[in-house]
Amino acid sequence: MMRRSMILPTGRLRPVSLALAGVVLLGAVTSTAVSWATAMPDDVAVRVGGEDVTITRLDRRVDVLSAIYGVTAPESGKKLGEFRRAAAKSIAISTVLEQAAKKRKIVIATKSLQDELTKIIKEQNGSRASFVEFLGQKGLKESDVVDELRRADVTARLFAEVTADVPSVTKAEARAEYDERREEMRTPETRRLANIVVETQDEARDVVQRLKSGDDFGDVASSTSLDTTTSQAGGDLGQDVARTGLEPSYADAAFGVGKGEIFGPVRTESGWNVGRVLKVTPGRDLSYDDVEATLVSAITNRRRSQVWTTWLNRQVDDIGVEYADEYRPDDPRITTDEATRTGGS
Repeated sequence: MMRRSMILPTGRLRPVSLALAGVVLLGAVTSTAVSWATAMPDDVAVRVGGEDVTITRLDRRVDVLSAIYGVTAPESGKKLGEFRRAAAKSIAISTVLEQAAKKRKIVIATKSLQDELTKIIKEQNGSRASFVEFLGQKGLKESDVVDELRRADVTARLFAEVTADVPSVTKAEARAEYDERREEMRTPETRRLANIVVETQDEARDVVQRLKSGDDFGDVASSTSLDTTTSQAGGDLGQDVARTGLEPSYADAAFGVGKGEIFGPVRTESGWNVGRVLKVTPGRDLSYDDVEATLVSAITNRRRSQVWTTWLNRQVDDIGVEYADEYRPDDPRITTDEATRTGGS
């Protein structure tokens, strides 16, 4: 239903906003300097500057990311092959960044990483013990998560250093962009939603029938919904959401009815959902004063991303990346738009 960035054992649907978001597999960072593999051992997926990334190491990293972010590999077929190539490419670039950080002598203190993890767990209303238990069930350790936090922090430090000399954006430049994109300058419509999630479509249909028969939505949610973080609040998600903050199928259903109406059943990654629209807040036009700070930030980030992209490509050129046939990405190029979606910007 709601898009998630990290999995923690504190409720199936709780939306989160973490420092980790945006660095899953470093998936947007791809490279231009990719070579054909030459006499690569059978157990190696990719070679980065002479450093071999084995298939076992690749699989282990995917397992860690699956536990942290909910990244799940398809079971078989063409999509599995695409997933593994994307994973190999992402981990290759992650390795490039690690090597670049060593050259720049960037070191992240372990204590700061432990403090960061503690903060994240507290924000999720969980305990360290339950988190460690959750990882253990997946064959992972707390140190695996700390290593991912370290990579994210290293990437952020690199980004800051590489883009430090990007000039500041002037108000005149921000005003010019506002005038050019005036039609886009609107807040999106948002909605306050209540939701009930169950395991099967038949159960969801039963929920719909109960609601049509006059049962109270909150009562049904508290007795039926699998989402322990919202069920006792009558299914209320607790915040207004825009269409883009929801899974597409759920968004289509939730934004396709009026205030007070029921929608669903609709299937999402969390299960089968039946929802109700509690409130609708229409979008509105934004003045230049409303968006000046946002525009300045957006233009600055765009310029930083262009510098970051050029630097990334140069690092890959200098270090060199080779892929085994099975793991070679279809499109190893990097674009500024892709770089904008990395953890640095």
